[in-house]
Amino acid sequence: MKRIVQQLVGLVLFGVISITALPAEEEQAPPPWLWVGPRIGITGVISKPSDFDDRIQEFQPKSRQYFPVYSEIGAAVEQSILLGQGGHRLFLQERVLFGGLDQTMVLPSVSLLLGYRAASGLQIGLGPDFSLESDGGDAGLAPAMVYTLGWSFTLDGKKIPIVLSAVPIPPEGKPRFSLLTGLDFGFSFKREKKTTPFNY
Repeated sequence: MKRIVQQLVGLVLFGVISITALPAEEEQAPPPWLWVGPRIGITGVISKPSDFDDRIQEFQPKSRQYFPVYSEIGAAVEQSILLGQGGHRLFLQERVLFGGLDQTMVLPSVSLLLGYRAASGLQIGLGPDFSLESDGGDAGLAPAMVYTLGWSFTLDGKKIPIVLSAVPIPPEGKPRFSLLTGLDFGFSFKREKKTTPFNY
């Protein structure tokens, strides 16, 4: 009987030592809920070049003519909420852009977007947009609504969005469209461990 007890104790100790000697399982980070990254693209205004030039000259006079197609550069910050287990998300995005640097002008705009992104990467959004406009010669940020349609894919843990933005009824009455892309870096701020017999 004593020998049987000793063998059982030895078997249990051997099992415990074997399990604890196994390599620890790697930590896994949950899907990012915060994305931060640059934006670059191009904007076109549906306007006659002469009308566009007159409008810009009101608050950025230069000895040159401005054309209603110009570059955009800026950044975006996005917070997202996972909807169930299907990979669909709601997102809130703050976006700041500076347009026209290629034409030695600065047309800032600030957007706050609320949207939905499907598991496939297709996304839609809308929200207020504030862009630089002239009011009697004084420049200021004027409000409008911006609508977005895009698609994003993930490559090596980074999100690459391709987004078409439209402001159909801006304050100056000339619709503008932007095609933007960028590179977003995701942050989760928390790491979760897989459970093992000795890690609850």
